[in-house]
Amino acid sequence: MTELLHAAAIVPATVGACCTIGARRSRRALAAASAALMALAMVDMAFGFALIPALAWSAILLALALGSAIALRFTGARRDSHAPSMALHGAIGLMVMAALIVPMSAGGGITAAQSGGHSHGGDLLMPLVLAAVTGYSAYTAWVVARVLRQNPGTSALPVTEALCMGLSAVVMAVALLA
Repeated sequence: MTELLHAAAIVPATVGACCTIGARRSRRALAAASAALMALAMVDMAFGFALIPALAWSAILLALALGSAIALRFTGARRDSHAPSMALHGAIGLMVMAALIVPMSAGGGITAAQSGGHSHGGDLLMPLVLAAVTGYSAYTAWVVARVLRQNPGTSALPVTEALCMGLSAVVMAVALLA
């Protein structure tokens, strides 16, 4: 069941990544690379290909999130547009996915029982990861409401992107709890 949920999380993540790549505001190479690498990391972890170790994937996603945040600071996007909110949503999504990959690679939460009685901080990791997913879900709802309120005639692309990325994080969290 857990593997099926992990695989199911890839579908909305892939749709969200396609929306990110297709959006006019993200024709930059960093946005496209971030979306593609996040989807690749999820596929690698969900199907156990082990192309790159989980901690390395997390480090890559965190570096992309940092790069996205720095790029957001210097893009000079109009404050009344939804581009800054969407860019920040993407950067936070990268951080949440980086956090989800670590327990995902261990087949769920890393507990003292699973590690032969020695705690590796996994007992604290799961509540923190779940709190991050909860916060990201709330931010996703806020971003969607803001985009729809500020731009009533906007295309469905940014709304679909945000909803898919939020849904993907929630499905991965549910898989970790299963």
